[in-house]
Amino acid sequence: MSVNDKELQWLYETAKKMQSIVEIGSCKGRSTYSLCSSNCPLVISIDDFKVYPCPYDDFLENTKKFKNLRQLKMLSNQACSFVIDVDMVFIDGMHDYSSVMQDLVNWRPKAKKLICGHDYCDEEWTDVKKAVNDFFGVAPEVYETIWMMKGA
Repeated sequence: MSVNDKELQWLYETAKKMQSIVEIGSCKGRSTYSLCSSNCPLVISIDDFKVYPCPYDDFLENTKKFKNLRQLKMLSNQACSFVIDVDMVFIDGMHDYSSVMQDLVNWRPKAKKLICGHDYCDEEWTDVKKAVNDFFGVAPEVYETIWMMKGA
């Protein structure tokens, strides 16, 4: 499901407090645009643009003006070895249980201030909520359909 306007604003405001962000799953680049607009010095977008039918040209058009964006056109589990610690990780990639769990295993140690993700409360993506709850052992804080866990 697409990130709504309130969630885009939340991403923008949250990113203003960060020095580095990884976004897993960028699709058309709407959330990437919000993250980069915050003037966070480094936003790393990770998406291979093959799994979901997201037009790569839309992503490029929506993000072309940003000098603070680095793109890794690959799967999340491949990109993990190329990225050192960051302040924030935003997970919105594959939504099946095992993929969400793998993203949490791979990226939680790299998120120094905040790990969060999309589609937690979405009835279409129940595996997201189950994986997040199972991984952390508690329900996270939620804004709209964005889940979040603070601290390293």
